[in-house]
Amino acid sequence: MMNRKEEYKYIWKVIQDIRNNSQKTENIKFLIPKEKISSYMELNDGKLNAIEIDKNEIEVNPYVRFNSIFNSLNDYLIEEEEILEKAINNIMFHLLAEVDLQEGINYKYIILKKYIELMENGYFGEFVKNNIKYFSKTEKMKIARYLKVSYETDDSLYVFCKILKIIFKDSIFYRYRYEKKKYLFYINAKKNKANKRKVKVLAELFLPMEYFPKVMWEYHIGVIGVEETLKIGEMLIM
Repeated sequence: MMNRKEEYKYIWKVIQDIRNNSQKTENIKFLIPKEKISSYMELNDGKLNAIEIDKNEIEVNPYVRFNSIFNSLNDYLIEEEEILEKAINNIMFHLLAEVDLQEGINYKYIILKKYIELMENGYFGEFVKNNIKYFSKTEKMKIARYLKVSYETDDSLYVFCKILKIIFKDSIFYRYRYEKKKYLFYINAKKNKANKRKVKVLAELFLPMEYFPKVMWEYHIGVIGVEETLKIGEMLIM
């Protein structure tokens, strides 16, 4: 049902993987074991064996990250109310796991919004600042996402091609055989001011200066064997 136990370091990971497997998270029961577990681990890896996973029981050390919360709870619980205590602990762990996941999503969103602000405020140059307006909000978020990727990878040309194909679907890229820094980009869109500015913004953001791109718009020269270029009405006859 779950991934390998080594992947489970925090309670949110359990919930995330359950959802990725299209299963119900309410079937998972988080519990605090009676015997002592590692002071440095949130999940009791030693107990995440096949038997307990099948039972959907996950042992948690609440004092790694949630010490103040569970110390406060213990002040209100009576020792004889073991069933109630287990139920409350399980509910609390589920809530805390959801908070973990939500904070992670919000953190990513904040980073992407920051990239958009940098583009709009001129951090990436005046041309980007003055022409980012041609992109929709959704497109800006996608650009921001790939800007983040571009800082995590050395293959900026690959990232440029990816985002160009996202903004302009059915784009095709060609590299000159004897000039590796020169590329021809076919863009399946009309050659107008907005689209030209959008392509240049993407080039400014992602494409290294040593590359020399050329753009072919809307109509493509028919290439035998490349079906996308042989559609009637979309093919350039020379």
